Amino acid sequence: MERIGKYLTKDRQKQRNLSDILRFVVERGSATRREIERETGFSWGAVSESVTELISRGYVYEDMPSEKSVGRTSTVLRPCGDSIVSVGIDINISGITARIIGFDRSKKWKTALPFTAKSQDELFGAAISVCTSAFEFCKDKYRIISLGIAIQGTVDTDSGISERFPNIPDWQTV
Repeated sequence: MERIGKYLTKDRQKQRNLSDILRFVVERGSATRREIERETGFSWGAVSESVTELISRGYVYEDMPSEKSVGRTSTVLRPCGDSIVSVGIDINISGITARIIGFDRSKKWKTALPFTAKSQDELFGAAISVCTSAFEFCKDKYRIISLGIAIQGTVDTDSGISERFPNIPDWQTV
């Protein structure tokens, strides 16, 4: 984390605000600016600036609320689940699975290969094949903003290195 002394830099704080507000909208499914301000504790200026940036980047969009209210109607922010996705890859001794999930938590796609690898290279080849299929599915249709990979076996959490994978004798610090 970028710090000057014991404080976050302005740019790092802005990125943190964007991330926190986006997470809030995604987890809720929708939110008004006032709800974001009230429930996150951010100032109105920080909320307004962050929401404007999230809209311009295409992560959220403004919509009219489904319920009518008295007085000025606040717009509702919703995640762009139709166009933005995350890809998850799960590698274990049962198989290799890829899933594509939209920001709105909708399941877009899934594929799986049975586990047949006998070596590290074969496992990597199968994992690359599944990833390629996922990326091809998204091509010209979705914007991938994150990729997560879970792998079975012994992983050094400090270094992020996979030290052992079941049934692959030549597995070495990956």
